[in-house]
Order: sequence, then C-alpha cells, then structure tokens
Amino acid sequence: MKYRRKLFKEKDLFSQNVEELFMSAIRENAAFHYARNENYRRIFDAEGFSVPELTSCDSLTKLPCIPTVFFKTNNINTLKKSLGVFPVYSSGTSGNRSEINCELSALFCALRMGIRVGQYRDLFSIKPVRYLILGYKPDKVNKAVASRTALAATLFAPALSRDYVVKREEDGWDCEWSEVIECLEKFSGRKDPVRLIGFPSYGWFLMKKMEEKL
Repeated sequence: MKYRRKLFKEKDLFSQNVEELFMSAIRENAAFHYARNENYRRIFDAEGFSVPELTSCDSLTKLPCIPTVFFKTNNINTLKKSLGVFPVYSSGTSGNRSEINCELSALFCALRMGIRVGQYRDLFSIKPVRYLILGYKPDKVNKAVASRTALAATLFAPALSRDYVVKREEDGWDCEWSEVIECLEKFSGRKDPVRLIGFPSYGWFLMKKMEEKL
C-alpha cells in the first residue's frame, strides 16, 4: 500500500497532489481486495466494474455500493486475523454488528491523519475544555470503533469532563435528550470552552430537541 503511505505523509491536505495520491490509493486498495477476495471480485464483476475506471473523484460513484447491513450479516474480510491484524466493530445498535479486520499500518495512518487534521484545523490546545460526545460511552463490553475514535478526539485538548449522549442501560443503549440539554445548559453558565464531537446525526437530533423546548 505504497500510495496510502505517501498520501498520509502529505502535509498540505488540499493540494492537487493530494487528490492524485488519493485516487492512486483508492485504485491500489480496490485492486488489492479484487485480487485477494472472491466476494469482492464477484461484486465488482457483477456490476461490470473495473479498477482503471477510477480516474478522478467524480468517478468514485462507479464503485459498487455495498450497504452496511450486508456487512452485519456477512463476513467478507480480505485480511485474516493474525499478528498485526485485529477486528474493529460497528455499534450494533440495530441488533447486529459488523466486523472488519484492520491491520496496524492502517491504524498508524489513521493516527497520522488525525494529527494532520488537528493541526490544520487548530484543534490542539493546552486550554482545558468540556466535551459533549455525541455517541456511545466506551466500556469493557462496548467494542465499537466509533466510541474509541470519539474518545481519541478528546485528546486534542485536556478534558475537564466528558459527557456522553448515548449510555448503556440494562436493556441496551439509551439516550435521554432532556439530560443532554440540561448538560448543555449547565455548560452555558460556565466560562470553560465546550466541544461537541461525534455523530452528526445526533447533533441534528439534539438541535431538534432544543428547538422543541423553545
């Protein structure tokens, strides 16, 4: 995956060179799975898709679309679990969760990407902040990768507190919007900076609930 490594080493996130590297990395990745995974090969062939068709960002719509629910009921991993390869999971809020194997080099690329984006967007700060996390609270049972990445996003600035929108109850996950709104109201009376991170959809639901309260 040489183009992926080159892509994540780029310092200018929005240069023309980055788009070219991005498309090279996409072609490289698609070719990797096509050559090693019979399931992906059948899907590509059934859609009449070939990797060289990926010439620009506009051509990404030609990639066969695989619904997320398919991954919840089918294990089509290209990489097998081994040293340096580990599973990552979806939240499983619908009852089933997907499992995708990931290698350590991809994890390091993600770490590099997070640092680059944090630098570009001036997210790093030494000033402590309060976090409202629009997602799941991580625990020993919850293995969802989204909860881990949201927690990692709180490392951009020291955390005075971390409050979560979705919490585990006896019968599963639950979200008490009234408690979330009370939390924001509590924050509004303080001078500490507040950062909201996590799922955009939960941000939309939060705004709708706040609008209803007006």
